[in-house]
Amino acid sequence: FFFLPAFATVFLMRALWGLLLLFCGRSAAERPPNFIFFLTDDMDLLFNSLHAMSFTKSVLTESFSNFFAHTPVCCPSRTELLSGRYFHNVRTSTAKDVGCMHANIDDHFHQRMVFARALKDAGYRTMMAGKYLNEPGLWHVCPKPIGSETPPKLAVPDPWDRFFVMCPATCYENCLFSDNGVSKWYNDSSFTQPGGNYAPTVIGNETLDFISRHITQQPVFAFMSVHSPHQPATPAPWYRDALPGVKVPRSRAYNYSATDHHWIVAAQPPLTAKLEESMDQLQRQREQTLLSVDDSIREIYQKVEELGQLNNTWFFFTSDHGFHEGQFRLGPCKRQPYDTDIRIPFLFRRPGGASASSPVTALGGLPDIAATLLELANVSVPVNTTMDGRSLAGLLQGQQPAPQWRTTYLIEYIADSDAPHPALHPKDNSNNTFRGLRWIEPAQQINLAYFEFFDAYRDWNETQPYFFELYDLNKDPEQLHNVYSAAPPQQKQQLAQMLLKEYTCSGQDCR
Repeated sequence: FFFLPAFATVFLMRALWGLLLLFCGRSAAERPPNFIFFLTDDMDLLFNSLHAMSFTKSVLTESFSNFFAHTPVCCPSRTELLSGRYFHNVRTSTAKDVGCMHANIDDHFHQRMVFARALKDAGYRTMMAGKYLNEPGLWHVCPKPIGSETPPKLAVPDPWDRFFVMCPATCYENCLFSDNGVSKWYNDSSFTQPGGNYAPTVIGNETLDFISRHITQQPVFAFMSVHSPHQPATPAPWYRDALPGVKVPRSRAYNYSATDHHWIVAAQPPLTAKLEESMDQLQRQREQTLLSVDDSIREIYQKVEELGQLNNTWFFFTSDHGFHEGQFRLGPCKRQPYDTDIRIPFLFRRPGGASASSPVTALGGLPDIAATLLELANVSVPVNTTMDGRSLAGLLQGQQPAPQWRTTYLIEYIADSDAPHPALHPKDNSNNTFRGLRWIEPAQQINLAYFEFFDAYRDWNETQPYFFELYDLNKDPEQLHNVYSAAPPQQKQQLAQMLLKEYTCSGQDCR
């Protein structure tokens, strides 16, 4: 046996006692707060899919009413959330380099997810669970080819103590996960509990286990990211008969012929009865998948309460972007600049459960999350790190927006050249590349949406817009009528200059 000298033993005991005091002996007010972040995929706000999240709404009672995705497609949006950067600062350098939906996935890609690393360095126990990125962004961390049954030891990105991600990211049943670099199948033969191979529930259970093990020992940051309600929107076996009668809402934009919009929208033919029926079924299934997410959130919340940590835990719930189904005759997808695709839910619960009487109306978005969590944790942004997002910490704590708070929010998207083009209802094309602004200033009665369209594969630097759209949402909340042609020249020039300034910003200039 090896024995320490007496003086070394005393020193070691004092060090251990200091760590115990640091994380266990502090009061809830002194110890850094826990963060539990729930992210869904393709979840609409305007179709009211939140009504499937009854428990979540009952406990996460505060919200933002003007919260946006910066890019309405999966991989760039997740990259922006995890890095705190805007798309134009993380995109690939050429159109031919498709990256992860044009998010740059070079060798330093995972190291740019810096805020989780900063929390880990500050003493947090960190977990990424579920859908991390899309397939190209998984090449470093999932088997090649993705889904291989005999993969080697896989990489684990440095910011995460527990890295439990789906390979591929689009799975609902019988899924392969990378569990800290070890491949693990969740299928009927290896996990025999009824429904135990249902991925959203598996992700919830693993997140619950992580929180149960660590939350009383040290502050935790748990990032639970489910594929729900993304297509194919496979519900859990126990919910396949739930929510009868759910359909896509028949708003004014539904099956509306918008011939003054850009060509993909203008060219849409009327919806057929068969497509309408399939979209109604899809919407029901989407909400059925969210019932399982709501169950996981209930179990996690109740466990945090049981362990006495509610007064020191922040909960957040949002989606990577929105969704459309039938609006402007479009089939089910995202990738458009309208509020259906960019406006997303953002619910939260602060430690102790204090609740404001009305939603936060200030503009916020996913690239703000990184700076927000660091400020709430009292952790500095790492040296030599640039973030474009702005901290929402004060707004989350009930403070009024600063006088200089943003009144415009930047939207960006670069089309995928190989995106699916279903017969009659195209979803994407290289010239469905756009950038734009949502300008919301209630005191001035301003609620505008302005977009410029480009062809990314012929004009990668976006210098020659070929089409423009402008909507006054105070008069036209569903963006039915493009009023750009009737706008005064001075307004067109002002909007173009405002947009260019934001599109070329970096770091502090973006705030």
